[in-house]
Amino acid sequence: MRRYLFMVLALCLYRAAPLEAVVIKITDAQAVLKFAREKTLVCFNIEDTVVFPKQMVGQSAWLYNRELDLKTTLSQEQAREQAFLEWMGISFLVDYELVSANLRNVLTGLSLKRSWVLGISQRPVHLIKNTLRILRSFNIDFTSCPAICEDGWLSHPTKDTTFDQAMAIEKNILFVGSLKNGQPMDAALEVLLSGISSPPSQIIYVDQDAERLRSIGAFCKKANIYFIGMLYTPAKQRVESYNPKLTAIQWSQIRKNLSDEYYESLLSYVKSKG
Repeated sequence: MRRYLFMVLALCLYRAAPLEAVVIKITDAQAVLKFAREKTLVCFNIEDTVVFPKQMVGQSAWLYNRELDLKTTLSQEQAREQAFLEWMGISFLVDYELVSANLRNVLTGLSLKRSWVLGISQRPVHLIKNTLRILRSFNIDFTSCPAICEDGWLSHPTKDTTFDQAMAIEKNILFVGSLKNGQPMDAALEVLLSGISSPPSQIIYVDQDAERLRSIGAFCKKANIYFIGMLYTPAKQRVESYNPKLTAIQWSQIRKNLSDEYYESLLSYVKSKG
C-alpha cells in the first residue's frame, strides 16, 4: 500500500513539474532538425538573424543608435519617429545577404517532419511587401512548411490600436512591429497562441538576441510549453561587430544622395497606412 501511494505521489509531482526553458548556442541552422518534431513550432527571427543588410547602416543597431542621437535635440516620440523614417528609407536602398546558406534545406527538413514553422519579423505591417521582396530574392519561402495558423490580422488596427501597433501574419511570417512600437516578443506570442485551438507542445526560437530568447523562455515556462532558444552565433557575432564610426560615414554618404522629396514620400506612405 505504501509503495502504491509513493508511486502515485511521484507521478503527481512529475506531472506538476514545470517544463524547462533552455537556451543553447548554435553555429548552424540545421541544429533545429535535431530537436524539431510534429507539433513543434519553429520560429526564425528574420532581421539580423536570417538576413542582414550588407551595409551596417541598415542594421537594427543603427536604428537604436540613431534614435539616441536624435533624442539630444528632439522629444522621445519625435526621435523615435524620425529615426524609424530614416531607417526605413535606408532599408529600401541597401543590399541584403542570407546569413545561413542552407536555410532552404532546413525548411525542407522541417516540412518533412511536419513541424510548424513561422518567420518572425520585427518590422511593422506597412513593411510587409518590402520584407517579402527581400526574402524572395533568396528563394526563402516560409509557406513551404506547415503553418500553425492562417494568414491575417492578429490585432487589427482600431480606434484604440494604431496601424503601427497592429500585428499580422502574411506568407507564414508574423510581423510584430517592435522596431517601430517596441512590442516585446513574449507579448506577441501570447496574442498568437491565444487564437490557436491546438497550441504547440514545444517552441524552438532561432535568434541572435540572447535577451529576447530569455524573455520568450520565461513566457513559455509560464505557459507550460517546452522551449528551446537557439542563439545563432554567426548572426550574434555580426551584430557585435557593429561599428558606430563606420556607420556614421555610410550614413553621411547615403544622406547626400537622398532628397527631401524621397523622405517626404516615405512619410506620406507611412501616414497613408495609419
